[in-house]
Amino acid sequence: MKAYLIDPFEMSLAVVDIPTTGWSDALHAAYKLMDCQCVDVVRLDNGDFLCVDDEGLLKDPDHQAYFVLVNAEGSLVKFLAGKSVLMREDRSGNIAEPDISIFKLYQHVAFPTDKDVCRKMRDDLLDMSGQWFTLDEKFNPPVDNDNQ
Repeated sequence: MKAYLIDPFEMSLAVVDIPTTGWSDALHAAYKLMDCQCVDVVRLDNGDFLCVDDEGLLKDPDHQAYFVLVNAEGSLVKFLAGKSVLMREDRSGNIAEPDISIFKLYQHVAFPTDKDVCRKMRDDLLDMSGQWFTLDEKFNPPVDNDNQ
């Protein structure tokens, strides 16, 4: 089955083959493609998901590469570290090909090259307890109507 590898080190997107023999085989293939030990899943609005390096933000920023996801308006949505694999889960819970085409994905992925900007964004996210957040959540936190 096809999936997409987002490689910020090479600043590239590539179609890759992922086994459809089950989650275990698919995740094992993703680990190898991403060259990491621990993955996390970032679900996207269209139902696709990214397997991301769970320790990516913790790695030495001088030896790490980053990418951002942008929405249709070009606004920054997610800042991610390391290689990622994009795939989908079908209605039966099986691994499936992403819904988005690679051509459309090109419109939503950017590779920042300014190391100082990347370091600042990384540090800001780590200051928020090292969890994955959308930038919208960081700068526009949800309003707690019960305490107003």
